[in-house]
Amino acid sequence: MSRFGWAYVSDLVTGSNTNPGGSDKAIQFASGSTFSGSTNFTFEYTTNTVRLTGTLYADNLIVSSSTIFKSGSTKFGDDVADTHQFTGSVFTSNNLTVIGQVSASVALNTAGTIEAGSNITSLGIVSGSSFLSNGNITSNGIISSSSGLNTAGTITAGTNITSTGGTISASLGLQTAGSIRANNGLIITGSSFVQALSSSNQIQAASFRGDGFNITGVRGQNVVPVGVDWAVQCYDPNSGGLTGSAALIVSQSSTVNLATFSSTGIVKASRTRTSNTTLSDGDYYLFMSGTNLTATLGTSQTGREVIIYNYGGSNVLATGSGVSGFYANNGNLVSSIVIAPTAATDARSLKLVYLSASNTWNVIWYVNYL
Repeated sequence: MSRFGWAYVSDLVTGSNTNPGGSDKAIQFASGSTFSGSTNFTFEYTTNTVRLTGTLYADNLIVSSSTIFKSGSTKFGDDVADTHQFTGSVFTSNNLTVIGQVSASVALNTAGTIEAGSNITSLGIVSGSSFLSNGNITSNGIISSSSGLNTAGTITAGTNITSTGGTISASLGLQTAGSIRANNGLIITGSSFVQALSSSNQIQAASFRGDGFNITGVRGQNVVPVGVDWAVQCYDPNSGGLTGSAALIVSQSSTVNLATFSSTGIVKASRTRTSNTTLSDGDYYLFMSGTNLTATLGTSQTGREVIIYNYGGSNVLATGSGVSGFYANNGNLVSSIVIAPTAATDARSLKLVYLSASNTWNVIWYVNYL
């Protein structure tokens, strides 16, 4: 005989003979020593849908092909150190707000606002109704906004930067290899590099750099002159810009009307005199007076030229101070020369050059002299 006896038991206890807990379609879970279920956690076997009303905690959640949605407020993560990484594109129909950095390996696209506490970075297109960043906005493609781009850092795009509605504002700079379109303004506090920049309104900056090629329509009153009032502007080879000097001015009260003007030496402004004058402040003098006047010439460097015009109705006496005299047109050395008009409307002129070797002024040419 066997050591143990045997027994026959019919209808073994199985799951089908155990009463489930909860309502129909409730997923079972242990509740103490019994099974239980809840309408908050169900399986729709006709549609293969699991429904959970409440909170799902998972160390690693992988969704291969599905849609995650919930009406009302939704949060992912409960700590600022949490990282949510997407390999593909991100599209939102409303705003995207991130306390830290927004980064995408392909593209960022939203119908609302993208707001970040630091940088917004994408290897693809960055598109939204508006942008607000405390860091940089960077894209290898197009950065496009319908309501404005605003950043405390740098805006960098591989192609175009476009804002059809709001202002593009960057406090640290703007860089793009393409074009910039800002319908409501472009504000850049830092340095910038733009391949193409076009404006139908005005472009204002503290300074512009470049050779100015293709800039047209610049009016004279919009160019800042150099030098004293009425100074003629000329090229300064030292600075590469314009310069002006009191040595060459056009008087507001005089009219210059010269058919031909050329010179290989120094040209100075004419001086109008109506009284006795020592000729020491210029090379060209115009005397106009109804009484006789005296023009006194002193010693100077060799080759200095003086031209005296007499448009008055009286004589102008040209004399010397510290010079031996004047060699007149007939070769005689005289102590003075009289420029005497025959009428108030007659013009008389005399050109002299100084030679230090003989301490004399020589007559070069004259008109109706003596």
